[in-house]
Amino acid sequence: MKYKTYLVLLVDREHAQIFLLLNGAVGQMKELKDDYVRKTVKHVGGVRDARDKVSRRIELQLTRHLTNAGEQAGLFAEQNGIDALVIGTHKPLFGKIKKNLPDSLRKKLMIEFVTELKGPFGDILKKVEKEIRNFEEVKIDEK
Repeated sequence: MKYKTYLVLLVDREHAQIFLLLNGAVGQMKELKDDYVRKTVKHVGGVRDARDKVSRRIELQLTRHLTNAGEQAGLFAEQNGIDALVIGTHKPLFGKIKKNLPDSLRKKLMIEFVTELKGPFGDILKKVEKEIRNFEEVKIDEK
């Protein structure tokens, strides 16, 4: 691995995993779960909110979750000193995640890839390592 320390941030609508990849080995790890982010909002007492109000509520919940994930990743990076950032998520969330990252961390973003957080950690880790290898091979070819 070209970079010695990668910070990996895996995010979906309700979960986030943050971990270090130190020379190919998994270091510290942190998991975040936010049960408040929903795709739909329950209507209490048969009262229906206006569609735009429901959408804003869902978007606000999602923004809070992504902001928290970005802040936690920033703290993780400060405490451990990283060389590069890797983000794995669903395609529609990339822009929102990057928007909620601290500037210092956004500058270290090297790899973005689409992934699911559900599934065995070993499978997710293999995908992360594959993305890193592909990234590094492209960088070597560019030189």
